[in-house]
Amino acid sequence: MLIKEIRISKEDIEALKEIDSMGVTPSKLGSLSLDNICVCKPWGYEYKAYESEDNRICAWVLHMLCNGTGTSIHCHRTKITLIHVLKGKIWVKTLHETFNLSEGDEMWIDRATFHAMGALEDGTVLTEIESPSFKPDAIRYKDTWGRERQEYESKCELVDSKKMHCPYLSYQVFNKRIILLVNRARTEWNL
Repeated sequence: MLIKEIRISKEDIEALKEIDSMGVTPSKLGSLSLDNICVCKPWGYEYKAYESEDNRICAWVLHMLCNGTGTSIHCHRTKITLIHVLKGKIWVKTLHETFNLSEGDEMWIDRATFHAMGALEDGTVLTEIESPSFKPDAIRYKDTWGRERQEYESKCELVDSKKMHCPYLSYQVFNKRIILLVNRARTEWNL
């Protein structure tokens, strides 16, 4: 169920200008393939479950811990994003609102719109359908771990996905759910 479409605001534009005026730490993962890799974060881990051949759309799966943390307040300069809760409950914050989403709920987030997410219960899994597929366009505004003004990812641990629990990498029932979401987003975004 669509909870909200978040559009870029005047506050988002001002925050991005502030970040750009101070300089940005480039991503160390810009040219690195993230296929079959889990990117470990303080809030859990994520991996790419789908990417179109033309890089116009992708799906990342986030396994989130309910440990009082969450993602940084960040935006994607060029991407539009569909957040869909596959299992559990999350909170989503923008620069001026907070929303709670449960399994099956989703939110559309416009380009350059700051947001953060965190789990409200253990075992939470969500997907981010993004267009275009380019991870280093993320930029952090506020971050508990001192990663402000850094692109995706300047510091992280990379782990082979075979060593982690990554059920959405398979082409079983789980992945079919991701593909349905990708196809719906592709239609909605005219890709």
